Amino acid sequence: MPAAADLLVDLMWWLDTCDAEQVDPFVAVKLQEATGAWLDELAVGQRQRLVEVLGKLAASEEHNGRRYEIRLFGFALGLIDEEIEEEAPVVREWIDPVNRIR
Repeated sequence: MPAAADLLVDLMWWLDTCDAEQVDPFVAVKLQEATGAWLDELAVGQRQRLVEVLGKLAASEEHNGRRYEIRLFGFALGLIDEEIEEEAPVVREWIDPVNRIR
């Protein structure tokens, strides 16, 4: 589960910050909406488990931008109702895992 959640966060982060040269904006939005709809159909226990996994991933993430994205994910996709209190990074852009300086 942690690996799947990790990949899902990265995909949504990338889709949310990519430009029209990287992917058609219509396609990006449709993928995000479909992901949100899929998560909405999860059983309550599965949703709770995903929120727990995201919490653990965020707690162990050393990269500030990625930690923000993990914490934002649950709220942005309707898994949690409370908005995060952490400020967004000045520049919110996806960073390839090999380039994440800790």
